[in-house]
Amino acid sequence: MYGKKFWNEWKYIKRFGNERCMISEKKVNIIIREIIDIVDDSLKEIDYYCKRYKRFKIFGDRMKKFIINSLENLKKEV
Repeated sequence: MYGKKFWNEWKYIKRFGNERCMISEKKVNIIIREIIDIVDDSLKEIDYYCKRYKRFKIFGDRMKKFIINSLENLKKEV
């Protein structure tokens, strides 16, 4: 997308939604907020598995750290 083999910046995803999918900026922001809510809920699931399965805790903690960081960046976009 836009000359890159990978994309991890939300500005490119929003631009793709606007230009290629013909979705208004307002609708793209609504979709992104829904993604934020769903991913936020996944943190509760990770907590559950960290408590239930001790061997998962190290991996789960890393997942949570990555997700929280990604959400912080995403929340800046909407």
